[in-house]
Amino acid sequence: MAKIPISNVSPRLLAITALLYINTAFLNYSTTSGATVILSFSKLAHKQGHGDLLLFSPMFRIGSIVGGLISGFVVDWRGRRVGLAIGSLLIIAGTIIQGSTSPESSSQFLAGRLISGFGFAITSSAATILVGELSPPKARGSIMGLGTSAAYVGAFLGLLTTDGMAPYSAELKWRLPILFQLLPSCIVLFTLKLIPESPRFLVSRGQIDAAIEILANYHARGNKDSEIVRFQMKEMREESERDQAYTSTTFVGSMRAVGAIFSSKATLYRLFLCWVISWAPGITYLDYYVSDIIIESELRTLIGYGIGLLVIALVCSLGGSLFLIDTIGRRRTGLYSTIIIVLSYAAVGGATAVAKTSSAAAIATLVLVYVGYAAYSALWSPLENVYALEIWPFALRAKAMSANYVLSGLSGYFYSYISSYGFGNLDGTFLFVIGALCAVWAALIWFFVVETNGHTLEAIDKKIFNSDHPIKESLKPPKFGDEAIPDFVVEGDLKGPVGDEKA
Repeated sequence: MAKIPISNVSPRLLAITALLYINTAFLNYSTTSGATVILSFSKLAHKQGHGDLLLFSPMFRIGSIVGGLISGFVVDWRGRRVGLAIGSLLIIAGTIIQGSTSPESSSQFLAGRLISGFGFAITSSAATILVGELSPPKARGSIMGLGTSAAYVGAFLGLLTTDGMAPYSAELKWRLPILFQLLPSCIVLFTLKLIPESPRFLVSRGQIDAAIEILANYHARGNKDSEIVRFQMKEMREESERDQAYTSTTFVGSMRAVGAIFSSKATLYRLFLCWVISWAPGITYLDYYVSDIIIESELRTLIGYGIGLLVIALVCSLGGSLFLIDTIGRRRTGLYSTIIIVLSYAAVGGATAVAKTSSAAAIATLVLVYVGYAAYSALWSPLENVYALEIWPFALRAKAMSANYVLSGLSGYFYSYISSYGFGNLDGTFLFVIGALCAVWAALIWFFVVETNGHTLEAIDKKIFNSDHPIKESLKPPKFGDEAIPDFVVEGDLKGPVGDEKA
């Protein structure tokens, strides 16, 4: 299926995407630098890893789950940009609370982490929805997939910060990494005026002229009379009028929208697809075994292994986002990545026993793990960032994304819980079990996941999920009226990036 080359996407849209995803990088920065922060803080507080210090890591996740529950209401209330501002302010407040904590006051530190997690969920939801609603259909996967790359950049910066704090005092080792977390949210707040509102939100509020201008700037080189602008506006207005009862910001209207998520076969099908994507086992369990192999076979360092994984993940996620997800489609992206992950689990599980006693076998096992991570980063990670947003209509999208955040949070806790069995059975058997579970997920993708690639967000709702055969309908070429959707350029001169001219 044809896609827009990334070189033809508006540079302004790519710059805005970078701004919107900067707080996504903050999450993984916080995670990878967290070990240094917690260890240094606990040392100064004369703790031994017991009591409330055990809450330091999960407190951020708890905050993000709670924030996820209300994020949909916030970003539907006054728009995606207001959601970004509120979330960023909460992150700043939580970071200041953490950074100003006395080592004797772990409760204040915990409160700061909770507030930061709360704010991250809101700003992450607002950013993801806004990027998806601004992007042209044939480049949506590539642009949204960049959020995954931002997460890997944040993780890499967190590792560098952890390593760079080594020469400093215990006081600075925990305080400076926390205060660095102020930077992304401050950048978002200071550049907020440069970020456009979602044209779909503007249509829902009756601001038609503003929506047309944004669509023209980013999809049609500033040509407000472009056929593609008129076509999208027609779709948006039809959907807005049809779903008007669910777009009200009143309490009754918001509750009506929540109820609608569970009210029909089509919406329950969408929830099931969110579960399939968010609860996929993934590649994480290979880490547990590889760490054990590295230690027992006396290979050089876990840090080198971690940096190697992050470099591979970053490069492959960029490649997958820019060149694969909008080319091979969502179904094949999920299917191919899951099959490669199944093979990785089987190969590493079979090599585990030998790898613990042989450095050569251990290195071969690491290579197999890198292959699995490459497939996961290039194929599954971009899909995970894109799919949940695409399958929901505007009126339910933000609330449904809240439900998706909760599903993802529960998935993390579930797999963390069952990993305790794996830690006690490091003989490779557990890897075969997880590999078999991934094979089940491949079957779920084949039989249930619809294709969304290239379709407008409105067509996904109207034509695919309202069809008697959603998968079959989704595999048909996307239509622009009676013709295939073009590459979102203005008729005539096709030179230069799309959307570079001002209206």
